[in-house]
Amino acid sequence: MNIVVRKSTTAALAILVALTAVPALPAPVAAQSGYRLSTTVASGGARLVIQGPFTTSGNVVEFRGAGGATSQGAMSFNGQSVMLAVPRVQEGPYEVVVTNGSGVSGSAGTLTVVPFGQRTVVVPTPTPVPPAPAPSQPQPTPQPTPRPTPQPTPPAVGEPVVITNMSPRIARRSWGIRIHGRGFSTFGNVITMSAPGYTRTMGVTSITGDYVTFAVPYNAPFGDYIIQVSNKQGITSSGESLTVVDYGVPTAPSPTPLPTTNPGPQPQPTPSAQTITLTSVTPNPAHHSERVVITGTGFEYSGNVIHLTSASDSTTIPVVSFGNKSQVIFAVSPHLAFGTYDVSVTTNRGGVSNVLSLTIDERARPTIPLPQPCLFDKILCPSTHNYVVLGDSQAVGLSALRGYVFRYEDYIEDDNAGVVVDLDSFARNGATSAHLLQTLQTSSNTRTAVTHADVVTWNIGGNDLRLARDRYRNRTCGGTDNQDCLRNAVTHLKSNFTAITDTVVTLRRGSQGLVRSMDLFYPFVNEDRARDTWQGDGGSTDLDELMPYVQEVNAHIASTLTERGISYARVFSAYNGNGSRDPGDLGYISFDGFHPNDAGHEVIATLLRRLGYAGLRPGTPGPGPAPCVAKSFAPCPPFPTPRPIPIPTPRPPVPCAANDFRFPCPGPPLPQPCPNQYVVVNGSIVPAPHPNPIPPVPHPNPIPPVPHPCPIPTVPPFPGPSPCIVCSPAIEQGETTNSVTNPVAS
Repeated sequence: MNIVVRKSTTAALAILVALTAVPALPAPVAAQSGYRLSTTVASGGARLVIQGPFTTSGNVVEFRGAGGATSQGAMSFNGQSVMLAVPRVQEGPYEVVVTNGSGVSGSAGTLTVVPFGQRTVVVPTPTPVPPAPAPSQPQPTPQPTPRPTPQPTPPAVGEPVVITNMSPRIARRSWGIRIHGRGFSTFGNVITMSAPGYTRTMGVTSITGDYVTFAVPYNAPFGDYIIQVSNKQGITSSGESLTVVDYGVPTAPSPTPLPTTNPGPQPQPTPSAQTITLTSVTPNPAHHSERVVITGTGFEYSGNVIHLTSASDSTTIPVVSFGNKSQVIFAVSPHLAFGTYDVSVTTNRGGVSNVLSLTIDERARPTIPLPQPCLFDKILCPSTHNYVVLGDSQAVGLSALRGYVFRYEDYIEDDNAGVVVDLDSFARNGATSAHLLQTLQTSSNTRTAVTHADVVTWNIGGNDLRLARDRYRNRTCGGTDNQDCLRNAVTHLKSNFTAITDTVVTLRRGSQGLVRSMDLFYPFVNEDRARDTWQGDGGSTDLDELMPYVQEVNAHIASTLTERGISYARVFSAYNGNGSRDPGDLGYISFDGFHPNDAGHEVIATLLRRLGYAGLRPGTPGPGPAPCVAKSFAPCPPFPTPRPIPIPTPRPPVPCAANDFRFPCPGPPLPQPCPNQYVVVNGSIVPAPHPNPIPPVPHPNPIPPVPHPCPIPTVPPFPGPSPCIVCSPAIEQGETTNSVTNPVAS
């Protein structure tokens, strides 16, 4: 029996020794870290998936182990996982530490890097030891399960990795690089970017198998690098040169091909030299910062380098060529010395162009005429006035081409001769009353500007009410009536506005100038009138609940400013009337439904203009044109004196002059008047007196007049111009007078 027990003990010890001989695999990461590896054993270049909380970009995966520490960036398209290639590092265990773009960091577990081919380590499941049998029953001696030894798979012999083209070869940080070639794997490619004292590996994929892309690291030191690509089978390409330059003058890459670092012969691509012919350089001469177009043939889409060389200066400029590859464009650097330069172009395929000349001349700089304002009557020297602007996006002029600040600036200059306004805006989008108060209390630049300003305007509070309104509409405002946040917002806004006003008054104590502000308008009248967010308010609309808060704030603004002697623009009255009018119906609100548009800003600027300019320092009249020309002011030509409108001399009424009357008689032309037959006396037409009148002789036996059987009614004389008189060609028997035609009557 003792022998049987001894044998069983020996077998159990053998099993235990066999199990301890198996290298322990790293355990999966703890659940609380939030990150998990798809595998715990992989070879360099293999695909690795890490699951956990990631951001779209900015994720960093770091491998820490015996071979040192290396890190690489990774993107997550779903926010739950990233996929990358295992770096080609020394075999052994590595801790994988993940930091996402939000700064959340954690360990994803331990990854064991093994030689290529030993992708997984099979751990046998030990055979459970059966319970000890009864002493009366002899048991066979258990045999240990042999541990299978994984055999390393030799590297696959496949198509060599060959780089046929890489562009651009001169790049800046964060630029994208595209490598064309063959032998790439769909997954598991690794790009190695190396230089003395610097090595960076980046896992990439190749969808089509004929190119891969990568981005130059944002922190890569400037200089020359060797770029190599390794596929999934571990086959590495020859080295290609890449130069990382700063935003200054780039450095041309070394034309010497870099030797391959792979053992064994590797096929080298033979670049086909391209013939480049330059035909013209325009404009020539050119000036600093001017765009220059080089026309020719043989350019590449990318990888072109322009070489400018003179006796005293030289530079190289990497450029691309769009369209049909017949032009390259560059801007003359302001750092280049004036003179004549030799211009040539090279490409990354080894093409070299002919040489043309370009002259960079200071005299070629175009003269941009400055605007010359016309100043009538007298020449005025400009007197600069500082205009300081405080407020939110309304003061910025968001959603409009020109906000009220710029329009009010124009009005100040137009209405005050000799005043030139220098605008200094401290307004920012999204500012609340708390933001503005903090700026006035803590920013030394803002306080100094307000103290020495000639004009100060501010508007604030719209965002305070808008944020509270949003919470009310989301039913998260608090309180039994869902209005706690509204009451708090109004309380803080009133307190902040008072503090803002007092701070401005304190900073400007003893200073001369304009201080203007305004009340708040409400752009949501129609929207709130059609909605009832809170069902427990007895059927009141949102407008009924929210408008009293707006009016309470405006009443506080009016009393605060009036008590301190500050004039303000009544924007609410102009926009909303008594509170029932939507400013959008007047065309004052922009497409976003919140900010004023150009028409709305013009209304605000006009309201400020109507407040006048009492207290503004006047402009200074100048003695002549000399000091004003230096500030782009020039006298205008003398204002033309308007030609006086001649006042026509009243023409005396001349009877029978039908063709000279201002109002011609209607109908056909009248016959010529009878001269010296009738005259006009006191507006009445009477017979002209005879030059040698014969005194009448009474008839010795006068016959009393007999009335006409058909009398002709008398026509009253025309009160206006002289009437048209038609003379009868003959006087018939029985007619005693000529006929008079009234222009109106006829």
